[in-house]
Formats: sequence, structure tokens, C-alpha cells
Amino acid sequence: MTVGKQSATFWVAIVCAAGIALGSLGPWATALFVSRSGVSGDGKFTLVAGVFAALMLVAYSQNDDRTGPVLAGVCALVAGALGVYRFRAVESSEGVELFERRVDVIEVGWGLYVVVLASAALLFTSWLLFNEQAPRKHV
Repeated sequence: MTVGKQSATFWVAIVCAAGIALGSLGPWATALFVSRSGVSGDGKFTLVAGVFAALMLVAYSQNDDRTGPVLAGVCALVAGALGVYRFRAVESSEGVELFERRVDVIEVGWGLYVVVLASAALLFTSWLLFNEQAPRKHV
């Protein structure tokens, strides 16, 4: 299936790259009424990875060079690895004892979920794009 002059897979990959960038800007950790955005830490790197992946996909759409999906996949691996690392760090944070119950003070924010899921989806769609028979021309 094609949308415009590009395959649906291409557009899904673009949305995934944008998702990585958007998730990088969102909260990665929340505690009560306070949140910490991704760009205050490793989110700067995932933001760059998401933007770079989108640029590589656009470059792929303009020529027959299949390195675009490969580089987008590498960006997805980097962003996904950083996301999983931070996800585990937030999840393993110690809670506090309150009225004989353990309460998690720090929770994973929606931005971190988006980065991890979009990275996994971009890795898969990049692989699909790489394996397409012939790259499509012009966005």
C-alpha cells in the first residue's frame, strides 16, 4: 500500500522517528506533583536520534541509497537502549514506607514509554524499509 509516493511503511517509520523526538521532550520521571523531562538528561541524545532518523528516512525517499533505513535503525537502537536503561533506573528507585505500605515516589513518565515503544517500532519499520524491493522516489 502506498500513501502519496511512499509506502505506508515509510510513513509509519517517520511517525516513529517523530515519536522518539516527542517522547524525548515529555516527562521521563514523575514524583507526586513534579516531573523531569527527558531533555534534562539522556533525552537530549534520544531527541537527536529521533530527528536524525527522520532526516535519514527523508534522504532515503529522495534516492535509491538504502543506508537511510540502516542509519534510522541504528538511531532506534541507540534511543531504545537509552530509554530502557533509564526506564530500569526509574523503576528500580526505592519507594518509601507510608502507613505500613510501600509507596513508589518516582514513577516512569509517559515520555519514556513513548521513546521505548517508538524506538522498537522504528527498528522494525527500518528493517522492513531496507528489505523493500525498490525504494520509492520523492516524498
